[in-house]
Amino acid sequence: MKKLTLPAIALAGLLVSGVTPPAQAVDIAGILETGTIATQIDSAMWYLPGIPDPITEATPNWGGQTQATDTFQFNQLPERSEMLVVTYHVDTSYTMYTIPGPDPDVWYDLPAPGGGAGSRVMFKDTLFPGISIERTISVLAGASTAPDPFTGTTCIRWNLRADGPVEVSVFDGTGRRVLGRAVASAVGSRSFVWDGRDDAGQRLAPGVYFVQVRSGVEQATVRTTLTR
Repeated sequence: MKKLTLPAIALAGLLVSGVTPPAQAVDIAGILETGTIATQIDSAMWYLPGIPDPITEATPNWGGQTQATDTFQFNQLPERSEMLVVTYHVDTSYTMYTIPGPDPDVWYDLPAPGGGAGSRVMFKDTLFPGISIERTISVLAGASTAPDPFTGTTCIRWNLRADGPVEVSVFDGTGRRVLGRAVASAVGSRSFVWDGRDDAGQRLAPGVYFVQVRSGVEQATVRTTLTR
């Protein structure tokens, strides 16, 4: 009979009791290669196994040029994500794109609206040399919707720590932006009532939608469900 060493006994105890080892923090750097279309990535929503709400990080000035390579250093994540949703735009067309994982050192193609040579993005487990992460006080302090689910209208609420313009956008389940509104907003708790219609005033089909509130380079995204 093989004798277990102390480390092996400790590991066996974790497995028997169902306790998993603590998650390890990870540094992630993004690499964006653009084609003939000037793609700019605006934000990343990281979905982590141990956290119920996604971690959203704005990615100001990441991309925006044609046939170029640009990088972005993300803030350190407390653990590896299981899903990533990136928001990017070409001209005034905004798209939300879901990436499982993502897996390190794998290129992911970003669909190009209207055709043309699109862009691709990679996420590496690294901290670029010479990079220092600046952590600033957030101006936009979260967003929410109520009621949810809703049939007639839902109230989109957010909090600002500084005066400034706010843009409210709604994306459908495919990532297509169906509504965009510019709202002047002052410090404090503010709101916008959405009636489930798109920019053309047409009633949208029941389903899951993503509401995005943007102030400058910061944004917050929440999920809501429209029912009949």
